[in-house]
Amino acid sequence: MSTSEKTLVLVKPDGVARGLVGEIIARIERKGYTIAQLRMLQADRALLEQHYAEHQGKPFFEPLVEFMLSGPIVALVVEGNRVIEGFRNIAGTTDPTVADPGTIRGDLARDAGTKVTQNLVIRLLPIPARSAAISRAMLEQRSHRISYTALTHLSLQLVKSQSSLEVSNV
Repeated sequence: MSTSEKTLVLVKPDGVARGLVGEIIARIERKGYTIAQLRMLQADRALLEQHYAEHQGKPFFEPLVEFMLSGPIVALVVEGNRVIEGFRNIAGTTDPTVADPGTIRGDLARDAGTKVTQNLVIRLLPIPARSAAISRAMLEQRSHRISYTALTHLSLQLVKSQSSLEVSNV
């Protein structure tokens, strides 16, 4: 039985800063999933506090919000058969030190000794089951269907206005 699903995947500021967005997208696509929407943005405090509301009052809450504010993130809507379960396996366990080789975190993430684990990606639960408002806020402005392989044929021009990603043919 086919179970087509959608999930929101965020490439965290550490993944963007280290230039790993393309590698992460490539791994998702090699698994056979589709990148339905993609957007680079700088999340604001209000959005992050809403998103991480369940962790308010915990010792890692403020360092987590500060980390997510530290740079741009890339939000992806990923679609495919059993994509929620599948992306969990592609990403690997939360702790990059013990994440299995072959996973995003096992191959690419590292323990930097920071107050919060900087492990490149987060997968949110099914859209719209959790964070539907947040998903919409992150992706409501111009989003484009694009594949990693198409990046070799396109010039990406990041436009600062409203933190949107513009794609132009060259």
